[in-house]
This record gives sequence, structure tokens and C-alpha cells, in this order.
Amino acid sequence: MRDILVIGLGGFVGANARWLVYRTLGSTPTAFPWATVLVNVTGCFAAGLLMTMIAANAAPAWVRPLLVIGFLGAFTTFSAFGWETISLLQHGRLGTATAYVVASLVVGLAATAAGVVAGRALA
Repeated sequence: MRDILVIGLGGFVGANARWLVYRTLGSTPTAFPWATVLVNVTGCFAAGLLMTMIAANAAPAWVRPLLVIGFLGAFTTFSAFGWETISLLQHGRLGTATAYVVASLVVGLAATAAGVVAGRALA
């Protein structure tokens, strides 16, 4: 039961943090979805960092459910990535859609690797 509450708390904070990023950066069906890229890339970095730090430092049992599953699970959004990619394609924005997919995947993976490196350096 504790994990459910901790995950719910992290999810509440993560979802609201994502909403604040969207409200700050804005989004339209035809523009490059910077808000989603930002939350996904920073979320990838944070996942790499946190999981590395958790593994290296034997963190309390509630840390992973709160921060990784709850907060990052709600903060990052693959469903928005899918919808925004399809929306760009439906509006004839093939180049923008391609750039978005490449930026999200390549930069997201690079951010995850950077988070792992940072986590190892800090552990």
C-alpha cells in the first residue's frame, strides 16, 4: 500500500510539472513539439542518473517508486510523442516530424547515457 501512495504522490507532482512545461513553452499541431522533447530528454537524463545512484547507494525502498516510477513516469510522455508525431504527419510536416522523432530518440538516449555517467561520477 505504501508504494501505491508514494507512486501516486510522485505521479501527481510529475504530471503537474509536465503541464507547467507545456504551459510555459506552448504547443501547436504544426510547430516542433519542444515541450515534449524537453520533458522526455530531461526525464531520460534523470532516469539514468537516478537509477545509477539508487543502484550504487542502496537508496531507501521508497525512492525508486517515488522518483522514477511516479514522478518520471508522469513527467515524461511517450503517448504525447506518438500523438504529436502523427499530428505533424497529418498536417504534411514530414520534415518536422522526422526531426522530432530523431531528436527525441537520439537526444533522449544520449541524455540517458549522460545521466548514467553523471550517476557513476556522483556515486
